[in-house]
Amino acid sequence: MSTATSPLPLRWWHLAATLAVLPVLAILLAYSLNAQAGTTPVCNPFLSGCVSISRAVRVEPGLPWFRLLMIPCTALLALFWAGLPARSAALRRHPTATLLAGVTGAFFLLLYISFLGTAGEMSQWLRRTGIIFFFAGTGLAQLLLARALQDDPSARARQCRRQLLTLCTAMVLLGLANSFTQYGLGAPDEWENIGEWWLGLLLCAGFVTMARWQYRPSGA
Repeated sequence: MSTATSPLPLRWWHLAATLAVLPVLAILLAYSLNAQAGTTPVCNPFLSGCVSISRAVRVEPGLPWFRLLMIPCTALLALFWAGLPARSAALRRHPTATLLAGVTGAFFLLLYISFLGTAGEMSQWLRRTGIIFFFAGTGLAQLLLARALQDDPSARARQCRRQLLTLCTAMVLLGLANSFTQYGLGAPDEWENIGEWWLGLLLCAGFVTMARWQYRPSGA
């Protein structure tokens, strides 16, 4: 079987799975440490929205652990999107846009992490810009992957495409709803925080979907 049509090697499945799990682990670890230390409120942020993701991780003692896990994650994210087109026949037909969107998302995630926990209006602007473009770039890369997979006739690719399209649609609708409630209805910050936590979860679910698409059991 040629390289263009072969299943992606296990290391790419492992990379996608790592990108799904590592951010969740980093956030939960930092939030747990901060909550135990009393530096952040304790709640279920997916339901009550008492704290944003940034506020949950940007203080001591959790912040150093968050950075320790997430800075390597930015490199893995860039590596994933940079190498994926060369490993997939479908993506090879649409390499540039997917690569650009994914690597852009990784860069802005690094920007966000670098200024997390720093004071000043410029730092706050850089953090907000970083997180917005991280979500936008990574979400767009997932959507472009779904677009490319329409050229792949395999059952796994069709399933991955459907799931990615569903997740991307949910992210867009959630983002629009969040903007409407904040700027149209003047809803409390808790609503925005809830939307942020669910948006992050949907983005990680996209990497779970890609890991399932790329995974092949040994000997298969």
